[in-house]
Amino acid sequence: PGENSLSPRLWTRLPFTLLGLALIGVLLWQVSLWETLDRLRRLGWAGLWILLPYGVGALFCCQGWACALKTFGEAVPFARLYRARLTGEAVNNVTPGGDIGGEPLKVYMLTTWGVPTDKALASLVIARTGLIAGQILFILLGLPFFLHRLGLLRQDGIVLLPLLGLAYLFVH
Repeated sequence: PGENSLSPRLWTRLPFTLLGLALIGVLLWQVSLWETLDRLRRLGWAGLWILLPYGVGALFCCQGWACALKTFGEAVPFARLYRARLTGEAVNNVTPGGDIGGEPLKVYMLTTWGVPTDKALASLVIARTGLIAGQILFILLGLPFFLHRLGLLRQDGIVLLPLLGLAYLFVH
């Protein structure tokens, strides 16, 4: 190939980039570009605070995934893992498969970086299971406060005992 030829990698990324830009264009057309820009202007720099909880959660989730990979003797740079996670989450958000649509893509990305398929899949299952377990524990711990706020939890704590029992069964 000559100096002016485009790399094959560019030709594989270009259609997906154009498709992504087209999807954003359709979304902004349906929602109204001017209304979206007006809302972003009203939020200002404070709008960045909206992204902070997701970003921190994504970092912790990615670190958990890295720990799961290390148990199999595999080390993938954190930046690559984070890219795989964001790519998979993006696919999860636009496909009807829900939270599992992008998981095969995450495994595929790991395999392109030299991680054997069985280890990539097992690490992802471990990481997702840990994430779900943490979410369930968070819900179980917050449920009594929510019920109290609604006035459904009495002061004597009778309703709290079954919830504590559920939390105990979940942890053990």
